[in-house]
Amino acid sequence: MQDYPFLVTLYTPIYHCLAAVIALFALGNNVVSAGHLVSYFGWLMLLIVMVWIIRRQTQNLFFALTVPLAFATSPYLTGYILHIRPDLLAWCLAFAAVGLFATRNQADNTSWPVATALILTAALFTKQQTMAVCCGLATAFVVKGIRFKTCLRLTLLVGGASVVLALALHWATGGTFLMHTVWYPAKLAADPSVTNLANAWPRLLSFVRAYLGLILVSLLALADGLRRGKLHLFDWLALVHLPFLVKLVSTWGADNNYFIGMLIILTLRAGVFLADLATTMPAWRRAMAYALLLALLPLNQLPWDRTKSTFPTAMPNEVEALLEEAGEGPILINAEGAAPFLASLGKQLRFFDGTETRFFEQVGLWSFHRSRMAADIVSRQFSAIVLTPTFLDPEVVRFVNSTYFLSKKLSNCSIYRPRPGNQYLLTEPGGQIESVRPYLAVSLVSSSGLQAGNEFGARFMGRAEKSERGTIIYAVTAEKSVQIARLTIYPKVPNLGSDSWVEAAWSSDGVLYHPFLRYEGSVSDNSTALFEPRLEGSFTPKSAEFTIRLTLFGSARLWTGDNTPMLLSLE
Repeated sequence: MQDYPFLVTLYTPIYHCLAAVIALFALGNNVVSAGHLVSYFGWLMLLIVMVWIIRRQTQNLFFALTVPLAFATSPYLTGYILHIRPDLLAWCLAFAAVGLFATRNQADNTSWPVATALILTAALFTKQQTMAVCCGLATAFVVKGIRFKTCLRLTLLVGGASVVLALALHWATGGTFLMHTVWYPAKLAADPSVTNLANAWPRLLSFVRAYLGLILVSLLALADGLRRGKLHLFDWLALVHLPFLVKLVSTWGADNNYFIGMLIILTLRAGVFLADLATTMPAWRRAMAYALLLALLPLNQLPWDRTKSTFPTAMPNEVEALLEEAGEGPILINAEGAAPFLASLGKQLRFFDGTETRFFEQVGLWSFHRSRMAADIVSRQFSAIVLTPTFLDPEVVRFVNSTYFLSKKLSNCSIYRPRPGNQYLLTEPGGQIESVRPYLAVSLVSSSGLQAGNEFGARFMGRAEKSERGTIIYAVTAEKSVQIARLTIYPKVPNLGSDSWVEAAWSSDGVLYHPFLRYEGSVSDNSTALFEPRLEGSFTPKSAEFTIRLTLFGSARLWTGDNTPMLLSLE
């Protein structure tokens, strides 16, 4: 997070390393195709593992084939394999370990625990969410027939291998591996503004509605096992997995891929139960087993499912438009939408992850304002900035809008180019009054009737309670005549009314002022978009020296500080 790309590496590395190796040695550095290939492989191998587990548990080939098929044809899962994500490979590895554990846990030889531990460790270092399976197997001695020493041996092997590998990666990455993959997720989970049950309930209810049949069959299997005094391993894995699942879907950015692990467990339990039911007497029980197969199909697609939409592809004219706008210089781009431009513009692109960097800062692990990226935006180091509408950080957008302008809007992205002229940050009122000096282009020369405050972690200024109005005056002394001046401010009117507004005016002589910007507030001023609207006004002084006056009436405020700087552009 010190230099480009500004990406938070939230997931452990096996999936990405595997895709990189395939891209390097087999696909001519095409990382997108390599990522898809690994995802398809994980999906296919996951189905094979599920077939193998049910077959070994029941000796019933029919249910071993049909139950995973119902899982595979779920609209949610078939859409998800289009994503370049580690989930399917991670769960494939995790349940390969489960299958080995379930079929060999009574064996006395030492080879299978070592193999199971290595596979589980690989799953953990593909995606951390497989920790739920590790915890389930570590405590599986509560299931009749599974020995405590077996679970203890597995726990020690997985724990030891994971600690050694994690420390090695932490050292190799200069002390950042654990910060990205352990401390950052832990801080997110502990932050109630990011992780809370209000986020979880709609997702859990949608999941239950979509997979009600599968859930009911699994509950029926649990009840049947308890009636016979035997808890199945998959029942225990589901119970252990549940609190992990609730915590995961409580996070702000949770998506339906968080349910994959639970879906697999429920599908395996249903498959084993139905296969056993089909071998019992009387005949109506066998008939019921086959009829319940239909219940395993999802009732409907999850309404909040985002996997339906595939990755956008850039049309040739869009790539051409970006090339035309950017020229030969570096291009800053939100990584969420960069894939369509990788092939033709890869060397020019400078990536940042708009979502994760935002939360990385929120939990105190990074500062955008003190980053090189913020400095480069302010100093207009990029020939173009490309922002896609997915997960945009409002703070980054505010910085971009301060020194760049929207040049072209395409179907999948917006292209910004540097604003012409020189940019100046206006001194906050309350600071030291500056004398007008030739080398200081913009000076704060007076402020009166103002009071400062803090709200939502930001600074603002408003009219003092006993003053009729609050006034700030800046003097401009440019090297040559200014043809166009643009002022950017972030006003707010908490209490709407005819007596509350913000006005900006300019004067060539300091006596007669000409208003060029007025804001009387809107209903959105008290919404969650705290620093909106961002207002920009321009005028044509055609002079090298002039003054700008900002006036606050009634409840009007102006946000100030790093998040919402007052900027003046001179051309």
